[in-house]
Amino acid sequence: MRSILILCLSLGLAIGNLITGTTTRQSTTWGPYTSQYAADGNVLAKLYYAHTNGDQGFWEATFPTETTVRSILMAITDECCTARNVFKVSVGNSQPPSANPVCVSININSGAFSCSSALTGRYLGVFNQAP
Repeated sequence: MRSILILCLSLGLAIGNLITGTTTRQSTTWGPYTSQYAADGNVLAKLYYAHTNGDQGFWEATFPTETTVRSILMAITDECCTARNVFKVSVGNSQPPSANPVCVSININSGAFSCSSALTGRYLGVFNQAP
């Protein structure tokens, strides 16, 4: 089983956290760990985080208006799933978000990542790409 486990997702590091308060959803939910925990602005919480429960899971956010994304901070707990932390992050105006341009593809637990170019859209998606 592959899951997405996100402790916090933060966007636009230079201008503040653009993800806080957005509408979110994820493919499945493991336990009480709903999608909104990744967008609550609490970057230090280890008790509550977003966690999917299934193969090729996804996590998505909908911004209220078009938003330009230049960088992403993903804090992913190292308590599980490290072998499965292969993600694609996309941003754009298409639904589903997986159809949008890729901001960055990552294979790491946590860190700050710059998009190859700034992307603008209403939808951001994080997709598990682990084999």
